[in-house]
Amino acid sequence: MKYALLILIAFASCSNFGPNLGKLVDKEKSDSYFINSDGQITFCPGGNWFELGSTKMDADAKSFKVLSSEIAEDKNFVFKQNSPQKNTDRNTFYIENKIPKDNTNTR
Repeated sequence: MKYALLILIAFASCSNFGPNLGKLVDKEKSDSYFINSDGQITFCPGGNWFELGSTKMDADAKSFKVLSSEIAEDKNFVFKQNSPQKNTDRNTFYIENKIPKDNTNTR
C-alpha cells in the first residue's frame, strides 16, 4: 500500500518535471504552439514533450500568429513547425485550400 501511494504521487507530480510550455497560443488552430509567462514561444508537437520533445523558437511573441496546425508567422518570418522559412516572402504569404503560397512559389 505504501509503494502504491508513492507511485501515485510520482505520477501526479510528473508535469512538474517537464518543460514550462505555458498555454496554447491558439488552441482552435494548433495544439503545438505554446507561449509561457515570459513570452517564450515553444513548438511541441501535440503538446507531447515527453516523447516528441519541444523546441524554443526565436519568434516575436507580440506579433506571433498561428495560421494552421504546423504553420505560424511573426513580424519577421513564416514558420513551418519551429523553423523559420527564410526563402518564403512573409509579406505575401497565405494559405489557400491548405496549400501554403507566397508571391513566387507554392511551398
